[in-house]
Amino acid sequence: MKIKWVMVFLGVMVMTVSGCANCKKQSCPISGLEQGSSSMTVEYTLIFEDFNNKQMVSMEEYIEIFSGYNSHRPDPGAINSATYHTYIYKSRIGSAKLKRNLVKALDELNLNGHVSVAGRTYTIKKVGMPKDRSRSFL
Repeated sequence: MKIKWVMVFLGVMVMTVSGCANCKKQSCPISGLEQGSSSMTVEYTLIFEDFNNKQMVSMEEYIEIFSGYNSHRPDPGAINSATYHTYIYKSRIGSAKLKRNLVKALDELNLNGHVSVAGRTYTIKKVGMPKDRSRSFL
């Protein structure tokens, strides 16, 4: 197995050990990905607006089980409050799937909300009352 280092477009050094699925070479000089792998870990910013602490604990349990999850932590540079929470979320998940998963998590938690995306920043805003008040526990 040949190991080599390649420079990725973001200026990050990546070690590749096999071929790239796109260009069918041993290692992709552009992406640095190995054949058959998904993608590199991406750092997203997740902003939760109007979520209380109990709702955030429940939401954190969901984002930890999303496919490709690597880690998450509160953003130390953000102004967080009792109802405004900013996280740095590291994952190999694609952007469209992350949005779908966030929408599904809102539904599973019986919360009305809206997910908007701007680049790698996702704003999840809770709006109104629970969808079904009879099953609301948050």
